[in-house]
Amino acid sequence: MQTDLLDRVRKLLAKAEDEGCTPEEAEALTAKAADLMARYGIDRALLGALRPETDSVGDRVFDLGNPWAAVKAHLLAGLAIALRCQCILLNRREPGSRVHVFGYLSDLERADILFTSLLVQMARALAVQPVPAYGGGAKAWRRSWMLGYASAVIARVRAAEEAAVASATADEGTADG
Repeated sequence: MQTDLLDRVRKLLAKAEDEGCTPEEAEALTAKAADLMARYGIDRALLGALRPETDSVGDRVFDLGNPWAAVKAHLLAGLAIALRCQCILLNRREPGSRVHVFGYLSDLERADILFTSLLVQMARALAVQPVPAYGGGAKAWRRSWMLGYASAVIARVRAAEEAAVASATADEGTADG
């Protein structure tokens, strides 16, 4: 069942990444995927509490190349933290960013799937944004736009996670009563 749910999430995210998808459709598909992933995360956490051998702790290192490596690292770290992981920004000799993410394997998988899809969606959405003629340079505007996008997506994922926890807690309360 868990595999079926993640397959549905992957399909929703693939639709959101499609070039024929409008930004509004991509946002709605990604929100639905985040809701499903949040429910999956709760299910995995509940199963892990009952049977700890089903979800072990692990880690992944993400090497993020330029351009915009620091913005990508911000997006990854925000998503990972919203999905119950912890991050360390590592030093690199070459340009770019390196992020070491720790957490339960199921949470790492969710963070990786969502991050990979959102990078594609962010790049596609940025490409169609007109750069204002006023103010600072185009590079600064694009960086600000991407940081705003990342912040909005992270807030949405965090809200989906909180809603899934509240729903699971409410369901548990009614099952006990």
